[in-house]
Amino acid sequence: MSTVNHGIDRVRATFDDESLIADAGLLLVATVAVRLGLEALINSTVRLTGRVGGAQPGRKALTLIHAMISGAYAADMATEALRAERDARSSERDALAAVMWDAEKHRLPDSVAVAPQKLARLAGFEIPTDRTFIFVKGDGISREHVFSMEKLTTLLAVHRYEGEFENALDAMRAIYEVGGKGHSCGIYSHDADHIHRLGLAAPVSRIMVRQPQSKANAGAFNNGMPMTSSMGCGTWGGNVTSENVHLKHYLNTTWVSVPIPEDKPSDEELFGDFYDATLEPEGEVITS
Repeated sequence: MSTVNHGIDRVRATFDDESLIADAGLLLVATVAVRLGLEALINSTVRLTGRVGGAQPGRKALTLIHAMISGAYAADMATEALRAERDARSSERDALAAVMWDAEKHRLPDSVAVAPQKLARLAGFEIPTDRTFIFVKGDGISREHVFSMEKLTTLLAVHRYEGEFENALDAMRAIYEVGGKGHSCGIYSHDADHIHRLGLAAPVSRIMVRQPQSKANAGAFNNGMPMTSSMGCGTWGGNVTSENVHLKHYLNTTWVSVPIPEDKPSDEELFGDFYDATLEPEGEVITS
């Protein structure tokens, strides 16, 4: 392949092999990217510095994605550059762990809820002033891998999965065995099946779909969650409620009960397929 255009709306690839269909090969990918708002999402969350230039990070990222899908040589070079940058930060990762947890893996207070610049300085390095968080690549999920534990600061651990979505669910389950059961999780997806499967599998009281996690958890006018700063975690987290604790939970309710005509279902109606008449005491079988 010789060229790939930047613009999503002007996707064009020229292949050395004339038997390949250039435009059709990228059209689907570009269309999906537009409908997902991927470029805008990257522009709002990613900042570029240094020789690569800071303008239009979303378009630059999509150019790389298009190139990777097309098999462009540029993709291999860009990937190598990203890998080199990641490897250069391995010592910083160890330094971050040292200022966030003690030898017994207790969370150290000085690095809790601090700006990423302060977190970096505590670990002995500097980051640009426009950075809003630090992320590290997860190297495993267990209490032996501290970055899979609760961090309580401006640092994100990224755990990659490959293959079937069930592999992602397995990683999610492992993380909640380390901590955080009952609270929340999120998924950025338009795949209804993936969202449904996460809802069935995640041991949490709230799941945010395509929303900023912490803000959405606390309730908003556009997501139906009751507004609160106190979130129940259900029996997963040892709480009496799994709801967003808000005004109704602070009100006392008085029930005034008067006799009413009896409306009693039979055992057969109550238990359905589980009902077994042979277990009823003799003379007490009641059916509808």
